[in-house]
Amino acid sequence: MPTFMEAETRTKYRIFISYSSADKDQKEIISNILKENNLCPVSNSEFSLGHGFLDQIKKFIAHAYVFMPVISKSSNKSGWVHEEIGLAIAHNIPVLPIVIEKNSMPTDMIQEFQAIISILKTVDNEVPQKEIIELTNKLTWPEIDKLIKMSERGPRRPIYECAYLHLERTMMLVDYASEIANFFSDQPKLFRQSGGLSSFHIPSSSPDGEEFRLRYFGGNERVDTLNQNLREERIIFEKFAREWGFKLIINLDLRFEESKENALIIRKSRLNTLLKFFKGLPQSPEKSGCRFEVIIDGNLNKHRNIIIVGDLFMAESLAGYQGQGLKQTMFTRHAATIKKQIELFDTRFDELKYKQSANTSIEQVMGEIGKRLEIIENELNSRK
Repeated sequence: MPTFMEAETRTKYRIFISYSSADKDQKEIISNILKENNLCPVSNSEFSLGHGFLDQIKKFIAHAYVFMPVISKSSNKSGWVHEEIGLAIAHNIPVLPIVIEKNSMPTDMIQEFQAIISILKTVDNEVPQKEIIELTNKLTWPEIDKLIKMSERGPRRPIYECAYLHLERTMMLVDYASEIANFFSDQPKLFRQSGGLSSFHIPSSSPDGEEFRLRYFGGNERVDTLNQNLREERIIFEKFAREWGFKLIINLDLRFEESKENALIIRKSRLNTLLKFFKGLPQSPEKSGCRFEVIIDGNLNKHRNIIIVGDLFMAESLAGYQGQGLKQTMFTRHAATIKKQIELFDTRFDELKYKQSANTSIEQVMGEIGKRLEIIENELNSRK
């Protein structure tokens, strides 16, 4: 048995349960077993009103670690379960069928998947306690973890979407973030970002206001659509950060050389916006046990930027140029892939923290920003 601390730090793997409405009682038994085993069952019972049913099925499956169809004579008559299995396979989500009724496993499915047989559905509607105990012992966290890791070594690959241009990237960030805010409101959304000054140096004020004007001072004015989407990006990520906390790896020494004589004004504006964000934060995030942490790394690759929100989506930009924004951004919802990237991010974060004997507090980074703003102000005054 895992210790309490181990159980608390383990990933609560999302398992999407697909079932026929005639098997609702059996689905509840399976859900309760998964919860007892520190796993996170999800199903269409959590779907949001006002959003398309089919769209939500696709999104919930895409975000799942495991797809678990409940197989019975009723489900075999429904085309939905089989369509959903196809969706899971297309998204490289491991499929673990639970057969709850005798003689109900389709022959083609037997050949494709190794199912768990647990006869929870009987003629007299009496569920044998022995079946529940055996299923509980089969659906443990270590067994699900093993299944996920085995699937990672399989021939199929996760699905990615690509945003080539900066505007596309920003619009997709807002879409992905809005999606998880609507569909996964209770799921953890710790905000991780490595690159540049982070999304929090984007102003949350009016796109027509002074902050945005100084942000691009002397350069080509950005189109309204981009500024509006940048503002939305900042606002929704700040919402996640205030609730769940963040881990940021940033570089406070970007010079914006391509802006030439206006570089100092642009740098001052962006550092001021970031400082304003940090000053406006509460002492700690809303969720208990969450933290605000920042590492300053002057050696960050300025052409690479990665954002990870919880284990719900990841966006990695592989080409970026100061003044032109980030390009070639790859997005994925594939939970197992995101989990591996989280491990890499946290390892890097801890290495920098140890190497620099770093204080990761907000107060520390505000002090560093203040020092740089003072230097910039002195340089600007010397030009007068």
